[in-house]
Amino acid sequence: MTEERNRISTLLGVSGNSQSGIAGPNPGVRTGLAQSPLSNVNAVLAGLEDATYGTVFHTGFSSVVIPAGLTLTEEGTTTAAASYAGSAVITSDDIAAKTDQLTTGLNWQANRQATGAPLIFQCRWKSGATITASEYWIGLTDAAPDTDPIALSTTSTFTTSVPSDGVYMGYSATPTSGAAFTTGGNLHTALAIKGDANTLVGTGGGVFAANTFYTYRIEVDADGTARYYLNGTLLFTQATALTATVPLAAMVCASPRTTVSAVITCKYLFVAGA
Repeated sequence: MTEERNRISTLLGVSGNSQSGIAGPNPGVRTGLAQSPLSNVNAVLAGLEDATYGTVFHTGFSSVVIPAGLTLTEEGTTTAAASYAGSAVITSDDIAAKTDQLTTGLNWQANRQATGAPLIFQCRWKSGATITASEYWIGLTDAAPDTDPIALSTTSTFTTSVPSDGVYMGYSATPTSGAAFTTGGNLHTALAIKGDANTLVGTGGGVFAANTFYTYRIEVDADGTARYYLNGTLLFTQATALTATVPLAAMVCASPRTTVSAVITCKYLFVAGA
C-alpha cells in the first residue's frame, strides 16, 4: 500500500511536503496527471483504497454510451447530438442560453481533504470550431444539473448563476469590456462562487483558441482555497473560493449565447477526493 500511495502521489502531482500540494522542482508546473496517460492513472486507482482519495471518478469515454456516474442534461426544444466513443462530443441546441452539460453526483466536499492532498478536478477538452457566441464552464459545482447556466455579460458581470458554491474555468465570447475582455481575443477565465457571491477570479493563459485541446485542473484545499491550472501551469489562487462544507459535483457544459450551437469535446474527466 505504501508503494501504491507513492505512485498515486506522483501521478496526481500532490505531496504532503508542499504547502500548495505541488510536487516537483518547478512549483508552477504540474508533474502529475496532465503529463501522464489516463490509462496509467486508471491502473493505479483501480486497486487503491485510501482515505486520502477514496472517492474517485475517472473516464476516458471509451464506450459509445454515456459512462455510468454521469448525467447529460439537454436544454432547448431539440435533443442535442452527443457521442462517447473515445471522447464525449456534445452539440447544444441553437437557442441562446440553453446549456448542454455533463454532471456527476454531489460526491465531493472540500473540508474532507487531508493537508497536502487537495480535492482534484481535471478535464481535457476543446470547443467547437465556432466560438464567437459561446460560453464553456468546467469545474466543480453545487448545482447538478444547472438549469440556468452561468453566463457573463458584455461588461464581464454575471448575468445568470444558479450555483451557490463552485469553482470553474472556461471561456466566454460575450464580454467586450471589463475583467474578462481582452483586446485581440478573450482569454481563459476562472470563476469562484461562495455563498451565492460570484467572483471573476481572473483571466490568463493567452487567447483562447477554438478547436484546440486544453487541460484544465482545479485543486481545492480543505478550507476552500482553490488553485486553477492551464496545461499544467498555475494561473490563479483564490483563498476560500467556495464554502468547504458544501457537497460538489463535477460539471462540463457548453452554452450558446445566440442562435449558433455550442460544441464541446471532452477527452477525459477525472475527480479525486476524500
